[in-house]
Amino acid sequence: MRGRVRSLCPWLLEAVAIVSLGVVCAACGAKGSKYVGRWECAAGGKGSFEIKANNGAFLVTDEDGATFPAALDDKGTLVLSGIPMLGSMPLPIDAASGELICSACECHRLTMKRTADAGAPATAVAASSRPRSSDRDDARAQRETMAAIRNAGTAMFSWVTDQVGAAAAGQKTVDLAKFPPVSSFAALKELLVPKYIQQLPERDGWGNPLEYRLDLKNPAAGSSVMSVRSPGRDGKFSGMTYVVGPFPRDDYDRDIVWADGYFVQSPQ
Repeated sequence: MRGRVRSLCPWLLEAVAIVSLGVVCAACGAKGSKYVGRWECAAGGKGSFEIKANNGAFLVTDEDGATFPAALDDKGTLVLSGIPMLGSMPLPIDAASGELICSACECHRLTMKRTADAGAPATAVAASSRPRSSDRDDARAQRETMAAIRNAGTAMFSWVTDQVGAAAAGQKTVDLAKFPPVSSFAALKELLVPKYIQQLPERDGWGNPLEYRLDLKNPAAGSSVMSVRSPGRDGKFSGMTYVVGPFPRDDYDRDIVWADGYFVQSPQ
């Protein structure tokens, strides 16, 4: 999976285990099994990826070895997740052609190419006892190793980010007046969709408009760059300055505020 999706690979939030090819999970059912296998660009060229069952869910690995977690939604459509800047990305199958549709991929339509050993159980083999592999096998193993290490590193980076956010709690205030407001929701949507997110939320769970702020002129400023906030149930913002820290979970009228990478104010 290349193009837009490949640019997001380094920012997956969790380390995903790389498993052997062709593992089929019986619990995934008929709807899920149709996704398992290797998919190649219908028009030819680059853009192939492989989908494997994994304990009731799925792993989607692109040709560069980067792996994304995925699961079926209530309609039986496979949906990639765990990509914060993109959100979720559905991978429907065209009922007429049998082609898989990937709207954010460089190759938008892919066809299934089943291998002779598809569905064969995976077995662990010690490196010392394996026969000498081909250059193609080694290149694939190298890509998978890079993806595994990158994902593990991303997980550690996320942990460090959480510690920084926790250290900030109760020690400072955040003044949203310092964050430049966006000109309109439509303008922000045009900027972010579909390259960074498939669907940008416009309203909170109570139906109130979310307020977005983003410094388009100086995004590398380091602070007071971006924020999103909800006024809570009452639909009224309490002000522009917030003390960093949680509030009681049942205080539904409190503003929920996210800024510069962490929740400034949120329910416990």
